[in-house]
Amino acid sequence: MKNTLFLKIILLLILSMQMTWAQKSKKPNIIVFYTDDQGWADTSVPMIEGDENSRSDFYETPNLERMAEQGLVFSQAYSAAPVCTPSRTSFQFGKSPARLQNTTVYDILAITRNKRCQGEVTVHEMIKKNDPEYVTAHFGKWGCDVRRDPGYDVSDGNTNNIDGDWKVRNKERYPDSDPKGIFSLTERTNNFISERVEKGEPFYIQLSHYAAHVQNYARPETVAKYKEKRGKKSSSYDWDVENPNRNGWMPNYAGMIDDLDAGLGLLLDHIEKMGIADNTYVIFTSDNGGGFRGNAPLSGGKASLWEGGIRVPTVVIGPGVTKGYCSTPVASWDWYATINELTGGAALDQSYDGGSLVDAFKKGNKADVKRGTQEIVFHYPWYGGTMPASAIVDGKYKLLVNLQTYEGRLFDVVADPGEKNDLSAAMPEKKKELEKRLNDYLEEVDAEKIEDMFDVRLNELAGKIEKHKESGNERMLKSDQHQYDHITKAKDNKSWRK
Repeated sequence: MKNTLFLKIILLLILSMQMTWAQKSKKPNIIVFYTDDQGWADTSVPMIEGDENSRSDFYETPNLERMAEQGLVFSQAYSAAPVCTPSRTSFQFGKSPARLQNTTVYDILAITRNKRCQGEVTVHEMIKKNDPEYVTAHFGKWGCDVRRDPGYDVSDGNTNNIDGDWKVRNKERYPDSDPKGIFSLTERTNNFISERVEKGEPFYIQLSHYAAHVQNYARPETVAKYKEKRGKKSSSYDWDVENPNRNGWMPNYAGMIDDLDAGLGLLLDHIEKMGIADNTYVIFTSDNGGGFRGNAPLSGGKASLWEGGIRVPTVVIGPGVTKGYCSTPVASWDWYATINELTGGAALDQSYDGGSLVDAFKKGNKADVKRGTQEIVFHYPWYGGTMPASAIVDGKYKLLVNLQTYEGRLFDVVADPGEKNDLSAAMPEKKKELEKRLNDYLEEVDAEKIEDMFDVRLNELAGKIEKHKESGNERMLKSDQHQYDHITKAKDNKSWRK
């Protein structure tokens, strides 16, 4: 009898706690599942409805498939930049890298001009301003040079790629059971969620995985699975059918994608276990396009403004999110405006390039996304091995401009996502219109110029070379002289990387 009464009291307490949480849960929770270098077609989810070429038939991502079945897939979603640092900076501040004047990984021009986003408000700071009850966390790779301290309520600090390879930096690697820290990151995220649920606190989490950036680490059993697997499109990876052990990094990379998806599954399971699935948004996206591992049907890859370098897999689930596909072009600086609206913020001013996607969550393609800058502009004045370029996307049309030759190419990236058919000759007026809009925007935000970037970097290297000569440091002298010669050649070669 006493045991029965005791159980009833316990059940009533649990019910009371659940009701208390339900009353507070009108404020939505938001989780950004941010991957590194994961290409648009590096999942088993078709990024375009009904288009089997927009998915991998080799990689297995059943938990992302689970998200896609529950929510909305953005078919034409773009990262802010084709490499990590400017993309992550843009995500934090809700503005394009061109406007922030932080456009490359090692942005010597930004450093020299001291353009370090002073006065800009991070997404974490914006949320706390909108509603101080939110508790914020950043787990995993930070990789944002303009702010060494993430500033979140809970964070892993100023981490970068190396912290995904070493559990204790340079001393102890992550064990085989926890490649790239995928599962320990997930565990800490889930623990943070449990604490917030227990206290009835709304939360924002950016879970920034180190995967799928090189090095390619995966659990041995996952790698073994892919050594035996075949895919119809595997020939694009120079797959050796007779001798799968010759395929080098491919099973490791596929295993890493698989393990990353397993981490996503553990997160989704925990959200359901905590009873907050109907009040939690999960945004899955990547910081840039795939890292030279085959991005078919897209052209190019990481460090280029071809579609393969900036189009990224993006799926959203959450309260009120419609099921299906949205083909409206979106950029990663839109997430700032979206999170601002979800956390009760007032409309952002015109200095923010992004627009809220909340209406798109509900209406898909029927939504009207109103941005501070309606077109989507990319700017990548880099000299490090791929074509320095700017681009503008307006609906289905994209203009891509080589910043050394000033040659522009016009594409319909809906009909031709592989950018094979240059429409410049067929649509000269459209090309001219987009060229003007692109140039007007870059002038308005005082975007970094490749000529200045060349000169500042060469001056920096020249100074280092003289110091190495004086100190007798032959190793660094050779390294910096090589960079100096490479950049000088790139600067002088106007037909470079056409």
